[in-house]
Amino acid sequence: MPYRTRDNDGTVSTTGSYTSLPSMVNTYSPSQVRGTFQRTYDQSTGIGSFNNFDTYRWTKFGGEITGTRLDASLLNVDRVYNSYPVTSLVSALKDPEGADGFNISNATRLLWAWKILAKSHPEKTEVLAPQYLGEMPEIPQLLRWRGLSLLQRVGKTILLDRWVLQPLLSDLQSMYKFNNLVHNRLMELNKIAEGKSLGKRVSLGQGQKTVTRSISMESVAAPVSANEMSQYSYRAWGTVQWFAPLWSPYRSMPPPQLRNEAINSLLGLSTKGALETLWELIPWSWLIDWMSNVGTMISGFHNALRLTYRGMCLMVHSKSESTFTPLPLTGRYQNTIVSPVTSSWERKKRYANLAPILPVPIFEMPILNARRLSTLGALWAANKKFKT
Repeated sequence: MPYRTRDNDGTVSTTGSYTSLPSMVNTYSPSQVRGTFQRTYDQSTGIGSFNNFDTYRWTKFGGEITGTRLDASLLNVDRVYNSYPVTSLVSALKDPEGADGFNISNATRLLWAWKILAKSHPEKTEVLAPQYLGEMPEIPQLLRWRGLSLLQRVGKTILLDRWVLQPLLSDLQSMYKFNNLVHNRLMELNKIAEGKSLGKRVSLGQGQKTVTRSISMESVAAPVSANEMSQYSYRAWGTVQWFAPLWSPYRSMPPPQLRNEAINSLLGLSTKGALETLWELIPWSWLIDWMSNVGTMISGFHNALRLTYRGMCLMVHSKSESTFTPLPLTGRYQNTIVSPVTSSWERKKRYANLAPILPVPIFEMPILNARRLSTLGALWAANKKFKT
């Protein structure tokens, strides 16, 4: 694939100096770059293709020393600064994906790739009805307070809010919007049944943090120190196109069956929903998901109706903004003025064709059928009986 790079350079290389008195000798500074620079790098693969893309834009301004320096008696001027640039301009730029920012590793990209599939799946479950029914008997046990210490009651309150009340409220809100959900899901399934691609966009996460430190801005021309404050942020999202190959049952499914399929998938009553319910009801599965992405892989991989996808893309928008505020100077440098340094670095990346980290297309994964579901239900019921 052909690669291309385009630059838009609005930077200026400047050199300042200071003049020593009474000799009138000028000492020049190293060249420092200020202004704005933008670079775009991508692959040219034609209209309608999915290509890698990387563009960034950085700016930096300020950081000049002006004014005068006094001699040892603090009575006479022995140095005059002529827009002398501080050396910290070299390191003023903070890459949002650098050591202090948000580095997008291959492991993170793999996790996000699975999330794109799980959150965009046309059979995505909105309300896990079997799981909710399975957890109903646990609620009275969480409501028993007799004989508990204050610390135990606080712990139970946290568990009740996190694992019962919040999921219940979320499910009730989903049920309130259920008619709209069915309508929208049916429109999507009709589109897939007609052989068209279903484009999906999902949010993957965002974050921000602030880093502060003390630095030396200049040590040759003047002992200038500063407080650095750098703010980093990122936002990630993904897109993918789902479609049904010719052998998919969706391509020949009559309208009534399509509607039933939409309702069942929304309520988690399909084999995909049953597998998700099974995982959620396994003790400590939430802890496993906290340390890994097993639940996400289950949601993204199981596909009873043989759908597949193409054009998966991961987008990351990251940014850093830094300010270097000089500390006041005293003594011989009491008349020396240093302007603050401001810099920013904004980056937008698209990772396309994620096959190296997500190598398999999604096809049918026949883990559970009706007979296996009934066997699983009997085993689960027996386990609940022995526990009580």
